[in-house]
Amino acid sequence: MVKRGGEAAGAKLALIRDAATGWYQSWYFELRLEEEVYRAARYALPLTVAVVRLGDNWFPSRPACKQVLDAAASKLRRNDLPAIIGPHELGFCLTHVTREQGELIMGRLLLLFNEFDPKLGLSSFLGMDQSAVGLLNEARLAAIGSRPE
Repeated sequence: MVKRGGEAAGAKLALIRDAATGWYQSWYFELRLEEEVYRAARYALPLTVAVVRLGDNWFPSRPACKQVLDAAASKLRRNDLPAIIGPHELGFCLTHVTREQGELIMGRLLLLFNEFDPKLGLSSFLGMDQSAVGLLNEARLAAIGSRPE
């Protein structure tokens, strides 16, 4: 019976993580982001969402890209949520992090992605009636340059 529990846990992990990269799937990222926004609102905690758009030479399943993702993941805290949220987009939920702290963290991470022409967009939870989707969209728009950061 213990084996079955292990199999179920393994199957669940396979559903929430991208098989090629080990990063979270976009649907799970959005679900967890909603939970973190709720927590930030309830306890008046800072929260920063980052989106990194990568160039046309980005293919997460390529070994070189996988190495960069592994290096980036190793620099994040255990409670940060990294995800593949689009073919050329990475999402990060940085819990207990102000915008200024997020800029520092992401600035260091962007150095790893230099060869892929990264564009960064940030959005911070301000404690108002902000939604997870709104924060993610704001960061996405900032990353593509439609809106200044």
